[in-house]
Amino acid sequence: MFARFLLGLCLLSPLAASAKDAVCDDPKNTVEEMQCLSAAQATADAKLASYLAAAKKRIAADNTIKLNLDKAQNAWQAYRAAQCGDVYTFWGQGSYRNRASAQCALDLTGQRTLDIWSAYLTFVDSTPPVLPRP
Repeated sequence: MFARFLLGLCLLSPLAASAKDAVCDDPKNTVEEMQCLSAAQATADAKLASYLAAAKKRIAADNTIKLNLDKAQNAWQAYRAAQCGDVYTFWGQGSYRNRASAQCALDLTGQRTLDIWSAYLTFVDSTPPVLPRP
């Protein structure tokens, strides 16, 4: 069910991209709110992807280690879908379920980006991180 919700967000994404300066905290209607949240999720997903790519590049530079970052990312994506799908289901009928589920996905994506940054893109000394703190 959550997969259908995410598909709906993706379908709204082109509309959201053209809705310049949409504010998720003060939408005029549910469609505008979902367009804004869809655009915010697309931005968060793109940021996560760029941090993952930088992490993979840094990991690949050290030929002595093999990590399961792709496997971990797939597991995290399944977790996000299950968790936010449950949030969607929990809130039952009505439009708030869309907002709650979308916010869940945004929050988890932001946290995952921070986790990737902390684990793979920082240094233990005073060397600046590979990318700025998300």
